[in-house]
Amino acid sequence: MEDINNRLEKLEKRVEMIVEMLERIETNTKKMSEHIDFVDGVYENVKSPMEWICNKINLIDYRDKKYLEEK
Repeated sequence: MEDINNRLEKLEKRVEMIVEMLERIETNTKKMSEHIDFVDGVYENVKSPMEWICNKINLIDYRDKKYLEEK
């Protein structure tokens, strides 16, 4: 009977360790999710101006290439 109690105690300790690990993972996952939401928000605010700048640069580059081809 004592052997069974010892084994049960060991199992309980292992289960407690597993629960603690899962709680840490859940906390870290929540933090990562908040970070991803933050980055998505920043990207949404920067996306349009960045696309506008890239389009202007591409237009200038295209005009320069056309100009050089004509000469």
